[in-house]
Amino acid sequence: MSQFCGKCDFYDSFVAIRSDGEDEKIIENLKGLELYVRGKDGRRHQVKSDTIKDITKYYPYLESVRYGNQDGYCVIILASDSFIDQEEREHLSYYVRDVEKYYNRCKRKKIPFVVDECVKEYSYWTTPELCRIIAERFEQFGKKADFSDLHLPMHEYYRKRWFEEMVRVGYTEHQAYDWVYKGLFDPPEVIKKRLGRPLKDEN
Repeated sequence: MSQFCGKCDFYDSFVAIRSDGEDEKIIENLKGLELYVRGKDGRRHQVKSDTIKDITKYYPYLESVRYGNQDGYCVIILASDSFIDQEEREHLSYYVRDVEKYYNRCKRKKIPFVVDECVKEYSYWTTPELCRIIAERFEQFGKKADFSDLHLPMHEYYRKRWFEEMVRVGYTEHQAYDWVYKGLFDPPEVIKKRLGRPLKDEN
């Protein structure tokens, strides 16, 4: 399974398996590749795939369609987002849904929403710390609570590996961070929290 998301993703299929992870073979196979990403509109959109640097941006994306011929021609259509982001959203939705069930039950029974009790009952899916953060937001904001800034350790680990690979093939740290972490407007404290250090000043 891929080092970038734990699934058989585009990197695993095209780079590790088809090209044996060797730059010369990757470059040769790129000559016959047509690479597409499925957009939010459901249509496929062709993306630049002339170099290893180009395709690194899509390593942890899962392939939805692949076809080709014996002459090296290959069409690959990728999912609309990286599997890292897809799986993290899915897992976080489970945790939020569980806490919301407790929140709704308290409202229905007209009893206080007690964070400690919620954590005790629902932290079996995840860490008590994360469950507490979610519960505290429900306590403060109710169903208007926002969880878009929450991230899971395993997925942050994969993001860092992907970030490091993008830097290795020639992107600046700022370019790689903006792409991998979707953090174009992240303040320095958020960058340090997520990446573990500040970005290098490459001006």
